[in-house]
Amino acid sequence: MLRDALRTASSALLLCALSLTLETEAADALQKTEGGDRTPIVFDEGRKVFLLQTDHSSYAFGLGSNGRFVNLHWGGKLKGVNDVPEPWETHHFLQPHGFTHGLYGRYEYPARTRDYFLEPCLKIERPDSLVDLRLSYDAHAIDGDRLDVGLKAANAPFHVTLHYRVHPAFDLIDRWVEVQNRGTEQLVIENLQSAVWYVPHTRKYRLTHIAGNWGAEWLVRRDFLTPGEIVLQSRNGISGHHHVPFFALDQDGVATEKSGTVWFGTVQWSGNWKMIVEQDPNEQVRVSGGYNDCDFAVELAPGESHSTPVFTAGFTCGGFGEASRMLHRYQREHLYPKNMRDVEVPMVFNTYSALPNWREGGVTEESVMSLIAPAAQAGFEAFIIDAGWQTAIGDWTVHPIHFPRGLRPVSDAVHRAGMKFGLWIEPERITQQAKLIKEKPEWLFAKGGGTAMLNLSRRDVLEYVHDEMVKLLRDHGVDYLKLDFNRYFEIAEGPDRRALNTQYVLNFYELFDRLTKEFPAVFFENCASGAGRPDLKMDAYFARINRSDIQSPIDSIYLHEGFTYLHPGHMAGGGSNMGGPGGRIPFQFSAFTGMMGWASVGQPLHKKSPGELAQIRQYGSLFKSIRHVTCRGEIHRLASLREHPYAAFEYVLPDRSEALLFLFAHGLRHNERVPNILLEALDPDSIYDVKVYGALDEWQKAGRAVSGRALMEAGLLADLGGDYDSRIFHFTRRK
Repeated sequence: MLRDALRTASSALLLCALSLTLETEAADALQKTEGGDRTPIVFDEGRKVFLLQTDHSSYAFGLGSNGRFVNLHWGGKLKGVNDVPEPWETHHFLQPHGFTHGLYGRYEYPARTRDYFLEPCLKIERPDSLVDLRLSYDAHAIDGDRLDVGLKAANAPFHVTLHYRVHPAFDLIDRWVEVQNRGTEQLVIENLQSAVWYVPHTRKYRLTHIAGNWGAEWLVRRDFLTPGEIVLQSRNGISGHHHVPFFALDQDGVATEKSGTVWFGTVQWSGNWKMIVEQDPNEQVRVSGGYNDCDFAVELAPGESHSTPVFTAGFTCGGFGEASRMLHRYQREHLYPKNMRDVEVPMVFNTYSALPNWREGGVTEESVMSLIAPAAQAGFEAFIIDAGWQTAIGDWTVHPIHFPRGLRPVSDAVHRAGMKFGLWIEPERITQQAKLIKEKPEWLFAKGGGTAMLNLSRRDVLEYVHDEMVKLLRDHGVDYLKLDFNRYFEIAEGPDRRALNTQYVLNFYELFDRLTKEFPAVFFENCASGAGRPDLKMDAYFARINRSDIQSPIDSIYLHEGFTYLHPGHMAGGGSNMGGPGGRIPFQFSAFTGMMGWASVGQPLHKKSPGELAQIRQYGSLFKSIRHVTCRGEIHRLASLREHPYAAFEYVLPDRSEALLFLFAHGLRHNERVPNILLEALDPDSIYDVKVYGALDEWQKAGRAVSGRALMEAGLLADLGGDYDSRIFHFTRRK
């Protein structure tokens, strides 16, 4: 067993070493190889092979002997198109027996046919039958980093375009599909995936995914694959809470945070999605993903077309940590709202836990006004009124009794105090008290339990919600909008039930695409009963994510680990992720966990003593002094509470001029020492000055100057003094 383990580890290291060697030669080799220039996409006309190149990886597919496109390579970087394997080299496991021959090919986009019995990416029905859809190459177009490959159906007036966009610097590839009905009768698509990804054929893969439940989201799970399928999915109308649309595969389970080959990907869709991780009878592994086919249909009239969500994937030799950072770079540069990329995230105060039950009238002008002065005194920069200001959920008018002068006096008072003014809103759900229950019953679906949902798939509902939100933002001087959603879709009524979810999400995107352009200075927060919409597509519109409704510091450390597999750490928010003085867990521990994300507090500040307010302000000042590193730095998960009685997270600026190390003890026994923490990604030849926050009884403790090489090779000794102790180390490179 030891010999096998060493052979496995050596193989993984050899693959990474070979990949790194080829990277240094890639620029010259691409020019010398037939058809291989410096462009990210190369096509070999003779072999009908496409090669997609990122800075450190390659993806290739080409025509097989049966006329279908097959995957030929996804992994370490090849020198050029001549290095792409032949189809028979990747399909040597095909069975010779007549009725099994060809069933298990690595097809680039398999449709449902009579001779394909694995999970198809596309299935179409006519009124009386399924279509035996045989797709063949039609044409292609290359435009810089974009490849479009057209497929035509020999036995149906149907066309499929496979879309690829290469992001060389991020080492990622976007894939999606456009389908078009070119016939004269309506077609119904009952299964439509964005892509299927094949990893190299080997015997043993481990799957890493993120699962959980409300209040326990973002939990990292790992399982070895066996023949069959593992289904990751959401069927509740939104993309969480039970699974996050993310997968990662590593060979033989040897990858770590710092090293090892990892193939990974995410579906960018905020509604019902599905990923199928499948190991077929020949032990080849594939991951298909896109729309969930449960209660699903796309109806295409003659001439109509439809595009799927984007499925983004990548390969790295740098372990799970580098896979996360690749997605974070992509998110920051490609998805994140452009107007928010260089904006300092404000320290947030939220009224939800600070006032009596809003359902019992605890949110009033008087109670809200009583919080403004202490919030400003404590150093908050954004003041958010959570639920309770409205007449009813669904009627977005200000409560005339609780706020007789409207919200403008509150907004003005917040602005005079030097803070941004924010509101909570839940526009997709309505309660029995809302006037739309009686006025627009045709706009509603999923009625029950005293609530219903507005059918945002309708154009008139979309325009209504947009107009109401525009008035809300414009008339009340809103600088920050917290979106919430506390309902699953259940089963919609009506003849368009199977198409509703898809159009609903597309209209949701249109709504926030319009709002973010109309109000470019407004911060939009993504909350759906916590992390109910955890997908990457939401980051295109929302600057902050409620990581979970549960804000306990210990839970937050577990949550943050899983959250950062997909999203940059600075986006992590919540109503009170810094906690507050007076809890069972030391305030320093709570405050330090909150500073790893977008810091916020939801305590009853008007009941705090001057000393407690000063303490909050002190921690807030620390957050403001280091947030440029958490906002712009890359995260390294150095130690996990899943494996140790302590956790360590490091943030490093891209130019390596500054870094932060967050350390937390939980379950650390008396006099148990934390081993030296080895930092990552520093400049080995530079000297760093070190400041320590939270050390023993001192608020700030000067540390010695030390080289980046010493911090990475010898590490840092942290004097954590038992359970719930915590530290922040701030490293600044000397000029």
